Amino acid sequence: MKDSDPLKILLKKLQAGSVREIISAGESDHVEFKQILPRGIKVARVIVGFANTLGGVILVGVADDGRITGLANIPRVEKEMQYISDFLCSPPVKIEIYKITISGKRILAALVPESRKKPHKILKDGKDILYVKVGDKVLQASKETERMIRNEPLSQSRRNLGRDESAILKLLADNDRITIVAIRYSLNYSRRRAERALVSLVRKGVLYSHDINGDQFYTLR
Repeated sequence: MKDSDPLKILLKKLQAGSVREIISAGESDHVEFKQILPRGIKVARVIVGFANTLGGVILVGVADDGRITGLANIPRVEKEMQYISDFLCSPPVKIEIYKITISGKRILAALVPESRKKPHKILKDGKDILYVKVGDKVLQASKETERMIRNEPLSQSRRNLGRDESAILKLLADNDRITIVAIRYSLNYSRRRAERALVSLVRKGVLYSHDINGDQFYTLR
C-alpha cells in the first residue's frame, strides 16, 4: 500500500488510536458502521464488497449517525466476524481485527484489505453473487464487472477517454448511478451509441456494471 492509499491511512489511524477521526468523517467507500453485528450474509456482503474493490474498515459498535454505542461481548463479535470472513465468503477473505476502547466503550474494527484473490462472492439463494462497494453502499455486480475484476488490476484509468465517454462521466458527477435510458434522454444518444460508450468505460475500468433482477445500471469505480 502506498502512503497515500486510503486504506493505509485508515490502518495508521487504527494503530494510533485515532478512531474518532475515522468516525467523524462518516461512512464512505472505505468505512462502514454497524451498531451491532448483523447475522451472516449482511456482513459477508460488506466484507466481499471491500475485498473486491479498494478495501475498507467495518466499525462494529458505532451507529449509522456516528454515535459510539459500544459492544457488550467483544470476543463473541470477533469470533462471528472471523467465521463470516472464513466460511461465508468464497474464497475466504483475510481480515485484521482491532479491539478499541473509546470513552469507556468497546468497539471492534475489522480491516478488510483489497484482495489479491478476487473476485470474492457469497452464496445467496443457491447462487454465487458478487458484490462491490460503491460510495456508502454495497451493490451486486454484473457478470461483465466480474470479468473485469478477474482479469484486471483494480486501478481507475481515465486517460484517452472519448467525447461520449467524457460526457457520460459528467452526468455521473451529479448522480450515484446512471442507466442507458438516462444517457439517451440527457445526451440525445442512440441506444447503440450509449451502449458502446458504456462498454468502453467498463472495459477501461472506469465504471462498474450492475444487473439486479433485470435492472441494469452503472456506477463509478
